[in-house]
Amino acid sequence: MNASRAADRPVVLAADEVTVRIPTPDGVVTPVDHVSLDLRQGEVLGIVGETGSGKTVTCRSLLGLMPSPRATHTGSVRYPGVADDNVLDLGARGMRRHWGTYVSMIPQNPMTSLNPVHRIGAQIDEAIAAHSSMSRAQRHERIIELMTRVASRCRTTTARLPAPVQWRDAAAHADRHRARRRTQIVVADEPTTALDVIIQDQILSLLLDLQRDMGMSLVLVSHDLSVIAQICDRVAVMYGGQVVELSATEELLQRPQHPYTAALLSHCPAPCLVTSR
Repeated sequence: MNASRAADRPVVLAADEVTVRIPTPDGVVTPVDHVSLDLRQGEVLGIVGETGSGKTVTCRSLLGLMPSPRATHTGSVRYPGVADDNVLDLGARGMRRHWGTYVSMIPQNPMTSLNPVHRIGAQIDEAIAAHSSMSRAQRHERIIELMTRVASRCRTTTARLPAPVQWRDAAAHADRHRARRRTQIVVADEPTTALDVIIQDQILSLLLDLQRDMGMSLVLVSHDLSVIAQICDRVAVMYGGQVVELSATEELLQRPQHPYTAALLSHCPAPCLVTSR
């Protein structure tokens, strides 16, 4: 989907003037400063910026998560038609009904997302049970379905996974990738960090295949513009906690409006900035 087609789709997430402040002994830190974003159905929105630009805190805010119990916020995040209230005000208890069902997050370090000493299937089952009324048998079928979907898309030798039943019963430390619950919005925070280029390509292809097959919307965070250029419909550029530029991917790559965006582009090899969507 390109940006012009996405513009005709309904908005599934709307962030308006979100500001997050964290008190510290040295003063108040503002990692997110009046950020406004919207995400449309079936769209892939990229968020790019250097380390410390506010990308991760922004992502967590989209799920109603604060970086610290002492953090305060202003502005709003809404899921139109699903959660018309400001999700930043709902807290963990209020957001639990949306996590894993409407919106999910792939954290920056997914290797720590599963307990390495417990079976993978049991941990996925726990998540499904927390967000659905499926029976044990139905959850078992769902786990196999998810694992089959992921395994079928890992085609290279280095990314190949065992049979879904074996994978389900394996300890989590043996698994390099993660099956994701069905959801409407996925926020992926640097999902390919520390992966080699072959595995990175497989994971990005998997995310894009799932996004297309399921019609879900995807927020993809990266410091790598070449990754963003490959799969995103629009791109938000963050600097100092602010979105300094937001436009269609092709427009941003060809005609950057902000000096920081131009500086990012100047450090990327030209062949890496060819859009493929």
